[in-house]
Amino acid sequence: SNQCKIKPNQEGNILYFNNVDGMNNSIRNTITLPELIGFPTQHPSDARVDVDTISTTLQRVIFTTMLYDVNFILSILPPEVPITLLCPKNEHRSIGLNSLSDPQLVSRFQLVPFQRFKGLLHGKLWFLQYDSYLRVVVHSANLLPIDWFSMTQNIWFQDFPLVGDALDAISTDDSIDFKTTLEWFLRRVKISLDLDQYSFARARVNLIISLPGRFPISKLQNGSSLSLWKLGKKLEERGFRHWKLNPLIVQTSNVGSLGSNWLDVVLSVLGINTQIKVVYPSETTVQSSLHPSEGWYFNICKGTYNNVYDCYDDRFPGLWLHSKLYIQEDDNRNGWCFSGSQNLSKSAWGNIEGEYVNMRNFEIGILLFYQNRQFSYPIPIDTIKNEAKPMPETDSHPWNIVS
Repeated sequence: SNQCKIKPNQEGNILYFNNVDGMNNSIRNTITLPELIGFPTQHPSDARVDVDTISTTLQRVIFTTMLYDVNFILSILPPEVPITLLCPKNEHRSIGLNSLSDPQLVSRFQLVPFQRFKGLLHGKLWFLQYDSYLRVVVHSANLLPIDWFSMTQNIWFQDFPLVGDALDAISTDDSIDFKTTLEWFLRRVKISLDLDQYSFARARVNLIISLPGRFPISKLQNGSSLSLWKLGKKLEERGFRHWKLNPLIVQTSNVGSLGSNWLDVVLSVLGINTQIKVVYPSETTVQSSLHPSEGWYFNICKGTYNNVYDCYDDRFPGLWLHSKLYIQEDDNRNGWCFSGSQNLSKSAWGNIEGEYVNMRNFEIGILLFYQNRQFSYPIPIDTIKNEAKPMPETDSHPWNIVS
């Protein structure tokens, strides 16, 4: 049986984080894999039950990921759900791929190698197709146990009902853009999913997608779905371009090019001319973490670190942050957050060369605007915004500096 129990989320106005071992109750906007998919797993951190759920049937899943473990995928889903997996063509990024030779799995698994583009598939996008809803999930976690049970990940999701069940919703420019961006992406990767049967009228976030390739900047400036220019356009439409109230706070697991003019160009495209504060683990934070051997996931380019701040948080010390967050808000918690798969690097956002930009990765994220923020971030944002000292002033050193 493919029966699941989910708590419908038709608003999409909350950013979530996975409920990992070591996280205490001070951050309430967490979600477990059983809550996200509706099917129980055996991991202790997932043993949370929410009674406010509905029974439904999971008809199909589409996963997009860079790294994956086939047995882990099978463990988190009902036993007969068809699986479409958009994944890198490199087999070394998979675990348990040989098990797909099992005749019982051949008809269930559809592997779609990311081979039409010369670049890295780094984005994490899920479609969970239930009998009453399509759940769209944009997040930062690979399909590996280490990502879901040992590291903090950003998770945004929203449920979109069948057209006949959405009687009170009126489409907006944002909701139309959300659907057309998904359709554009599915066409590019040649995955079939009929989105017309669902109502996206309640979609309020903006999807920002990057695909590998070389693109004329003039094309990106004219309404493209790709990366920086769409993000900058949406910030301008909502009055956040050249917003000078507070710094831009960036937390990612990999950081590059801080000492070059690349970052200045990126901020110029976005219309951000305030201070930027980059949140990243120090050597001390890594050594005191719950899983110090997993530091190979994280690196920062060699350079100067006068705008780099330690990610250590008293609320849940010892947790790895694999999340990717770009945050700017005022003292009343009004502002915006960009959340997805994009690290602060040229690979994620593109390298601007004259009249062209070279995109290396497939990335996806969402832009969420909010007033009087009702959810928590897994970093001490108020301290970093107002009081924290950068690493050089605290005699700390960033973890895993690379050339």
